[in-house]
Amino acid sequence: MQLQPLITSTFIERLNRFTALVKLDGATLKAHIKNSGRLRELLVPGNTCYVRLADRPFGKTELDLVLVQTGGHLACIDTSISPALVLEAVRTGVLGAFSGYRVLRTEPGYMGGRFDLLLNGVVPCFVETKCVTLVENGLALFPDAPTRRGVRHMERLREARREGYECAVVFVVQHSGASRFDIHRQMDPEFEKAAADAAKDGVRFFCCWCHLDTDEIRVEGAVELRVLRRSKYGGFLVHLY
Repeated sequence: MQLQPLITSTFIERLNRFTALVKLDGATLKAHIKNSGRLRELLVPGNTCYVRLADRPFGKTELDLVLVQTGGHLACIDTSISPALVLEAVRTGVLGAFSGYRVLRTEPGYMGGRFDLLLNGVVPCFVETKCVTLVENGLALFPDAPTRRGVRHMERLREARREGYECAVVFVVQHSGASRFDIHRQMDPEFEKAAADAAKDGVRFFCCWCHLDTDEIRVEGAVELRVLRRSKYGGFLVHLY
């Protein structure tokens, strides 16, 4: 997917979960962070970051923080992009397991909450996406902070499976420095257990990796996480390419 025109800036500090200060052409401005994760290894004072003009004319911030440059790599921290990337990957066939499926709905409601996508195959399929930005020595890890919301998603997917739906989770690695992926059990053992339980109930798990530059981000490949294998970090260790 093509990114809206981005402007180079310098990260100064994170004021709160969703607001950062950046320096742009000598001015200090507020930028919205569309990500509730910790992002400690990315949001470092002095790091180059890329922002776009916000589409909220009366919002508290006039910019959105999209990309961060770190250690020679780019990371896209905008979680709202993940569902669109997966939707595009389904339509273009990159996520080959869903070849022949079409997108019925975005943000479908279920059990008082919402998933990201509803696909139409032989059986309707709920899809939940997870944005992955934490990378340590080439290993992408999710989550980078405890996620009660993620646990609820796993529980709802299990319930949907019991009602006869197909269900899938897609981890989208939005960091150019990753070659492997795992669930970060050390960070959130409750999420790792919830994911393992969901897998045992038939929820399918996938991981996508992306090409990133300041003009475009796209899914380059995907792998299904078929086997739960205990590792140092979690139970889904897989090589992406």
